Amino acid sequence: MEQVYFDVDLKRNTFDCAISFETMHHFKHEAKIGLYQKIFEALKGDGRYIECDYMVEDQEEEDLHFAEYKRLRDEMGIPEVEFYHYDTPCTVTNQIAMLKKGGFERVEMVFRIGNTTILAACKQVIPDKD
Repeated sequence: MEQVYFDVDLKRNTFDCAISFETMHHFKHEAKIGLYQKIFEALKGDGRYIECDYMVEDQEEEDLHFAEYKRLRDEMGIPEVEFYHYDTPCTVTNQIAMLKKGGFERVEMVFRIGNTTILAACKQVIPDKD
């Protein structure tokens, strides 16, 4: 049976860094928050999570993608437990909020060209250097 990263047992306080690339835009908010909590717990005290993904600017655009995703699943009778590949990008603001709900104290957008965005999330707040 295929194992997906949502099901992998990530050991607590094990990793210095975790990176995802162009994958999170396929999942609902609740699933992402749950995974972010697992990643947060798996990182060491000063660990970081880097996410490069497809993100949109406007809530209307995010809502449109999720509505179309639901319409297609309903039309084809695809059960919720079955993965169906369809892009459901979230807004940058929502992605940052989800990471914070997952436990990250500081999340910053560090790069953006078009809809390709890189967010950096720190497990602990690192004081600014004076």
